[in-house]
Formats: sequence, C-alpha cells, structure tokens
Amino acid sequence: FLFMTAMIETRPVWSKATIESVLSRQNLRRKRKYTSTKSRVADPTEDQFDDTFSNDYQRQLVDLWSLGIEYSDIIGDESEIKNKRNGASSKEVKNSKNADSAFILEEMEEEMKFRQLTSYSYSMPTPSPTPLPTNLQTLAPTNSPTASPTESPTASPTVSPTISLTDPPTPITNCVEGTTREAFLLAIFSEITDVTLLQDDSTPQGKAYDWFVIDDTDIDVCTYPTLLQRYALVVLYYSTNGKDWINKTDWLSAKNECEWFGITCPEGSTLVQSIQLGANNLSGPLPEEIEVFEELVSLELFGNSLSSSIPKGIGKLSNLKFIDFEENTLTGDIFIPEILSLDKLQSLRLSFNEFTDEIPPGISALTDLQELWIAQNLVILEDETIQNNGITGIIPTEIGTLKNLTSILLYSNSIEGALPSELGLVKDLVYLRLENNFFEQNIPQELYELTLLQQLRLDENFLSGTISENIGNLDALQDLRLTFNFLEGTIPQTISKLVDLENLLVNGNNFNGNFPNVFSDFQFLDFFDISDNRHEGPGFEGPIPDTIFDIPTIRLVYMSNNSFTGSIPANYVAPPGLRDLYLNGNNLDGEVPPIGDTDFSELSEFLLQENDLTGSVPASLCALVNSTKGILEDLWSDCAGENPQIQCDFPECCTKCFE
Repeated sequence: FLFMTAMIETRPVWSKATIESVLSRQNLRRKRKYTSTKSRVADPTEDQFDDTFSNDYQRQLVDLWSLGIEYSDIIGDESEIKNKRNGASSKEVKNSKNADSAFILEEMEEEMKFRQLTSYSYSMPTPSPTPLPTNLQTLAPTNSPTASPTESPTASPTVSPTISLTDPPTPITNCVEGTTREAFLLAIFSEITDVTLLQDDSTPQGKAYDWFVIDDTDIDVCTYPTLLQRYALVVLYYSTNGKDWINKTDWLSAKNECEWFGITCPEGSTLVQSIQLGANNLSGPLPEEIEVFEELVSLELFGNSLSSSIPKGIGKLSNLKFIDFEENTLTGDIFIPEILSLDKLQSLRLSFNEFTDEIPPGISALTDLQELWIAQNLVILEDETIQNNGITGIIPTEIGTLKNLTSILLYSNSIEGALPSELGLVKDLVYLRLENNFFEQNIPQELYELTLLQQLRLDENFLSGTISENIGNLDALQDLRLTFNFLEGTIPQTISKLVDLENLLVNGNNFNGNFPNVFSDFQFLDFFDISDNRHEGPGFEGPIPDTIFDIPTIRLVYMSNNSFTGSIPANYVAPPGLRDLYLNGNNLDGEVPPIGDTDFSELSEFLLQENDLTGSVPASLCALVNSTKGILEDLWSDCAGENPQIQCDFPECCTKCFE
C-alpha cells in the first residue's frame, strides 16, 4: 500500500498470464569431460500472452476518497516539503531525499494502520482505464462496481454507495504533487528492496535508484507501466558489472526495457518474458530483485562469472520454465524451497558451477521437468586436491516420478549408492550421464527398459556385476560407455542390435571371453575401446573381432592389454579414416600384413609391442613414417635387443622399440 495512493488512474498494472506454448530444445549440448564447450541450437519459442488490465490502484484511491482521506493528509504538508527543495543543488537534492522519504513512509504507514482497523464497504463504479489493444480483456467490465455485480449488488444499488460522495473525486494527475520524484521512487522501490540498500549508493540497488533519480528523467514515473520491472533490470545491470558486458546495447537508455539487448517481451505486452545474457561477461551476484519478473519464462545466464547463491526471489517466478546458469561460479544449495516451488519448470541447467547439495525426495514436485543438468560441480585443483565435492548423497527413488524427464546429466560429482531401479520408470529418457561419481552395485535390470536412450554413460564409477542380454533392447543407443568400473563376465551377443552406436567403450573392467564379432551391420561407429580388461583375469580372448574393420566410419580402435590370439586380420587396412590402432599387450602372432599405396592415409598411431609377432614390419608401413605418403607419428613394436622379436629400423621406421 505504500505507493497506491500516489498512482494516477492511467497507470496500468499487468496481471499474471498463462503461457500456452512449451519451450523445447531437442538438441543437447555435447560436453566432453572437464570441458565447457557449448553448442546451442535453438532459442525458446516466442510464447504469446493474454495480458489483463487491472484497476486495483484506482480502486484503492476510491477507497481513500470514500473515507474522506485526502492525498495531502497522507503525504504530509506540501509546502513544507517544497521548502526543503527550493534552491537546493542537485547534490543537496540527492542528500535530502532520505529524510523526505522517511517522513512520507512514516505518515503512510500510520494511515495504513488506520485503514486496517476501519470496516467499510462501497459500490463505486471504477474509473475508466487507459485504452488498451482490442485483444486484451479487463478483469471485469469497466462499468461494473468493484465490490459486487452490476445487476444486484449485495449491499446496495449501484447508484448509491454505502459511503456516499457528493461528487466523484477527480483523479490525481500528478503522483509527485506535494512530494518529490526521488521520494516517490524510493517508496515504489522499497516494495522489493530494503530502504537502507536504496540509500547506499555503493550498492547495485543504490546505483539503480540514483540512475532513476538523476539520469532516467525522460520517463514519467506516474504513468510508466513497468517501473519496478525497469528498476529490477537496472539492479541486475549494476549487480553483474554491466559496464564490462560484451554486449550492453540500449541498456540504461531511455528506450523501453523490452528493447534492451537480451530482453524479450511478447508481442502486445511490456512484461519481460525472456532474459538471455549468456556468455556476455556478467560477473558478481544475482540480485533478489529478479522476483518482479512474474511473467518470465526463460532465464539464460550461462557462460558468465556469476558468483552468488541462487536468489530466493526466484521462487516468485511462477511461470518460469527454463533456467540456464551453467558455466558460472555459483555456490550454495540448488534445491532450495524456492526452486522446488517452480511447478512449471521444464529445464534446470546448473552444470559447471560450485554448488554443494543433495538431490532431495522433494524433487518430485517438479513434475514438468524435462532436463536435469547438474554436472561437474566437483572442483579439483591443479594439485589434484578436491576443493568442492559438488552434489553428494544418493539419487532418491522419487526420480521415477518425473515422467517427463528426457535428459539427466549428473556427471562429475560425488553421488554415491546404488543406481535406483526407479530410473526405469522414466520412459522418455534419452540422455543419461552419470559418469565420474561413486555409484556401486549392479546395473539395475530396469535400466534396460529405457528403449529411447541414445546416450548411456556410467563410466568411472564402482559398478559391479555383469551386462544383461537385455542391453539389446537399447537399440536407439548412439553412445555407450562403461569404462573404469568393476564389471565382469562376457559381452552379450545382443550388442549386435546396437547398430546406431557411435561410441562403444568398455575398457578398464574385468570382462573376459571372446568379444562378439557382430559389427557387419554397423555404419556409424567411430570410437571403439575394449582395452585394459585383464586386471583380475585374462581379459578378452580369442581372435580379434575383424568385422570392426568393416565399419566405414571407424576411426579409433583400442584393443590393448587383453589376451587376444591369432594374427592381425588382413582387412585391418580397410577403414579409410582410421587414426589410432592399439593392438599392444596381447598374444598376437604371425607377421604384420602389408598395406597398399593408398591405405592408412589418416593413421597417426599404430602400437604393436608386447605381442608374439615375428618377421619384419612391412616397408609399405614404414613409408608412412616421416614422409608425404602418410602422417604416422607413432609406430611401436618389439624391435629392441640383440635378437629383436620383430625387425624394424629405428628410428627410420619404428619410432619406439621394446624388448
């Protein structure tokens, strides 16, 4: 109520509106471990608003007039205030604003106490609002009384209000009449900001207030419809060092804030719908004043240097669907009550920060959530000491209630315990990245029911047990990585169904037996790593699965440190883009097959040491070393000692020899 009595009838206050369309981003950003590269493919859809005009402020004025309370009674003696300003310099005006504002606030607070103790009713027609676009509707017909229906008011006929007035009051046309512009602004801004912050010109709030008082004089504070919104954006500017932004076009200009860089308002509305200031060199804390953006749908501030906790004011953004604070240095808890209250939230992107929190059972409140991205909040210093554990605790079973989830990115944290079987209830899940945590026990069978999965990364955990034959159900998989766990047993033949795979990595486990030779139908595989599986056993045995070399796209092949036997397949030269081929640390025998003049044009590393190979390295292969025919940098073999196992000139051909 601090400013209602000072508003004129034409100042519109926009109501909350329902946002019909759904923001979507179908393409995920790919991130490699310990990097922060982003690939953003789409902007949120422009949603349309059905804005509504409200007459609340005018009704409050009618309330006061019906009580016989004059405007001058509330703001104090006009002449006294004017006398304080007469002849004052701009500096004196600025310094005196605090005393006047305190006087006005004190008087208004006393009047409000009186109003709360007074019982009254009225049935006064609402003054006509400023004309609006024809597609907007008012809360009620403009000829309706405030308190009751036009046809049959409860208390009395429309033409006879309970508290009668001789003539309708003349609307106030100057909200600062009898006071000062700065005192009026202080009263308005103090609704969302503590007065002491406003009066301190070293704070972002104080700087914003001073900007309105001294610089932003072109707008009429009496009629400007989004004064608090404009103020909150200016606070954001000062709080995040706006002067250093990469792009700050039109910020702190006389233009409507909807025209400022990164700010989007829907057509026909002046309410901010989207704030997109990603990768724009913002630094400093997020201010609490963001609470005023009640129609905000998308808040994108990724790739900056924001350094505060999540402001509690975010809980008032009831229409918020999309949060992207990735790649900052934000700290504190994530799942504060204010975040869990955002029941329209679809995307929560908070990866690459310094948060410390646990995922609570209360996450089930976010029923519309589609993207849960809280990866890499684990901070490791250069000396490999852990500075921040990131997200800890377990994944609660309530995760299974979030049926709209399409992606879960929780990698590089300190989450522990078993993978909840309830993950299998999230049937729309496409991306599941849980690598580099402390998960243990078996992979739950329910996980093999997620038939839409395209990416499954469980690498660098403490998982044990075997891989189920049901892995063949995951025929949409493009990326499967189970690296560095304690998995054992054989690889099921059913991986033959995973023909869309681009990455298949199972290295660093305790698998054994023959690796299925099932790649004839694979057309997209790029990265194949089955190395280092003999930690507690022989690792993979039998012949090399030669169909791996029939894949036209294969580029990286790592089979080292297993127990493969037999000879190197003759078709090993077939892949045109093969770059790395690691066959070292096995029991291969025979000679190295020769290659043609155009083979291995992209080969950079070929490791053959620690095998039982004999004969000589073919001259055709040696020709790729240090020549225009190829780019082979590393060719290693057992060519050292007085009686080398394989003949190879060093360093003209083999770049490193082993005994």
